[in-house]
Amino acid sequence: MADDLILQALEAHYKAYISLKNDRQRAHEELAQINDAIATITPKIIGLSALVEVPEDSELSTFLFEIKTTGITDAIRSVLRSAGAVMLRPPVIKDQLIKMGLNLSGYQNPLAVIGSVLKRLEESGEVRKIPHKDGARYRWVRAEKTRPAEPPKISDVIKKKGK
Repeated sequence: MADDLILQALEAHYKAYISLKNDRQRAHEELAQINDAIATITPKIIGLSALVEVPEDSELSTFLFEIKTTGITDAIRSVLRSAGAVMLRPPVIKDQLIKMGLNLSGYQNPLAVIGSVLKRLEESGEVRKIPHKDGARYRWVRAEKTRPAEPPKISDVIKKKGK
């Protein structure tokens, strides 16, 4: 009798654990979609704001300043995310960074820096390098959706262990 209660409690808690894990995975997927949307819209805001006079004391001005002071790695991530499935060469990435307002004058060889960042992003699995006759091209690796996990019946697991 006590064993049955323990098994029921164990099964209920394990099911709750699996449910929470699935919720967390869905939240990660949703966050990736939001980050992709932000990366897509940011260059548009930058481009459109260049056509008008933005008051220095505005929230938009603060946003634009933050974008200009973004680190090069995050800026490259943003460029690749906003490109979607389009593969980009490092010179195109450099042009996009400049369009974003990123100041590359502090780098002696911006393309070498971009290449190093792309190599690190590739090693971490964020970027995919595609060899091409005109030089390597890069694209953002989208987060894969995973199937929600189904918890096994605890009584089946316990029986198998005991055998």
